[in-house]
Amino acid sequence: SATIIGEERRLAPDLELAAYRIVQQALANVVAHAGAAQAWIEVRFASDGLTLGVRDDGRGFRPPDQPSDLAAAGHFGLMGMRERAMLYGGRLQIDAAAGQGATITAWLPLA
Repeated sequence: SATIIGEERRLAPDLELAAYRIVQQALANVVAHAGAAQAWIEVRFASDGLTLGVRDDGRGFRPPDQPSDLAAAGHFGLMGMRERAMLYGGRLQIDAAAGQGATITAWLPLA
C-alpha cells in the first residue's frame, strides 16, 4: 500500500526521476530478496525535503556496519540507491534485521 503525507507537488524532473528510481529499486529488492507478503510505501512532502520510505515484512537481513561496505557485501541495489540520494545532497537509511523485514528511507532535499 502507499501513503502520501504533506502537500503533493511536482519536483524538478531529475529529482522526480531519482525519487522514482530509488523506490523502484527498493521494491525490486523486496520482490527479489525479501520473501515478503506485504510492502508499504510512504512519500512525505515537507518544506525542506522529500522522504521516501519502503518497508516490508520479509525475512530481513543484516546490513553492513558501514555504508561504504555495501558493495563488498554484494548489496549493489542498496549502494545504487545511496549513491543516487547522495548525488542530490540526500541520504539513505537502512533499517533491517534478520527475520524482521526491512525499511529503506531516503531523504532528498527540495531546496
